[in-house]
Amino acid sequence: MDKNTTVVFPAPLMSTIGELGAFLARENAAANTPPPPFVAPVVTSNGAEAADQ
Repeated sequence: MDKNTTVVFPAPLMSTIGELGAFLARENAAANTPPPPFVAPVVTSNGAEAADQ
C-alpha cells in the first residue's frame, strides 16, 4: 500500500497576485517604450573620440 504525503506551504496569495500584476504592467510598459535614439560618436582626425561638450 502506498503512503502519500502532501505538504502545504502557506503563502500570501492575494499580495502575490497583486505584485505579479504590477510586474507584468512594468514589463508591458518597457516593451512598448521605444529605445533612445542612436547618437554616433564624433571621431577626431587622430582617431580618438571627441569629448562631449
